[in-house]
Amino acid sequence: MRKRIKLSMSFDVPAALAADRRARSSECERLDIALTATLHAGLDRVDFIAGVTNRARDHRIRAALRTPVVAADAVHDTSFGVIRRPLAPSEPRGTEDIYPTVPHRSFTAVEGSEFSAALASRGILEVEARLESVGATTILLTLLRCVGWLSRSDLATRRGGAGPELETPDAQELGAHRFEFAVATFNGSYLVGDLLQRVEAYTSPPRIFSGRRDDRDDAAAMLLSCNNSRVIFSTARPLARANSYKVRAYSASPTPEIARFTFSAKGRARIVDLAGRSVKRAGLKRSRDGAITLELKPFEVITFEARDRSRAT
Repeated sequence: MRKRIKLSMSFDVPAALAADRRARSSECERLDIALTATLHAGLDRVDFIAGVTNRARDHRIRAALRTPVVAADAVHDTSFGVIRRPLAPSEPRGTEDIYPTVPHRSFTAVEGSEFSAALASRGILEVEARLESVGATTILLTLLRCVGWLSRSDLATRRGGAGPELETPDAQELGAHRFEFAVATFNGSYLVGDLLQRVEAYTSPPRIFSGRRDDRDDAAAMLLSCNNSRVIFSTARPLARANSYKVRAYSASPTPEIARFTFSAKGRARIVDLAGRSVKRAGLKRSRDGAITLELKPFEVITFEARDRSRAT
């Protein structure tokens, strides 16, 4: 079951920069946006799809989530961890001005004592968290950044160029685009609830479903399971050895975490380093079912080589 609402909008926006690059053109182009919001039964988030038809140059389009949170910093996930960035600039001014946009892998969140909010995205990697003057923080997700040059030496935000001054007309991002993002709320810190797992469920939805279950389903489908919601699945790939695979996870917590990793029904696994060499781990506990329990360091990446013996011939 789901409920869906769609909003269609058209705006007249400046067509491009003026010839002297100091103002916007007086000519306009139409910008069309079709925004669809979907609420699925049983999912505590709101999914959005934005269809954008862009005809203008030299501008930026962002999706903004205004929250009642007064935050000093924002939480951003990375490829192997989660970091906090202050909303007020802290670095000294250098060759270029401090710019408020930063990267994230899939979500940015602002936290309050009673209410917190996150903006998750699929393949949209630039974001800004901005403290407003009226007791609020806005998360801004960059959908389009339309530019016409690889680098220029006359930018107001940078002293000198950053590379060759080459025109990049395709970087103006003209035409139709589709963007997917979602809004989720939670209480307190991102570590307290299950926000990390909710974000993963949105950004990496299952692509294959079993239409009928039997006794072989669990052994065939499960590569890795972990009992700690602060541990995130990263990657998996098959190995040359029959019924063997390598699987990687990481802790998204700034503190040590105890985690129990379970593999397929009769699977056995060993810990390896990033080069695939076997690693001896102090304090590791193995169970009869092949599960491995150990303590992960803050933001530690862990890699296993596992073999599914239930399918061996």
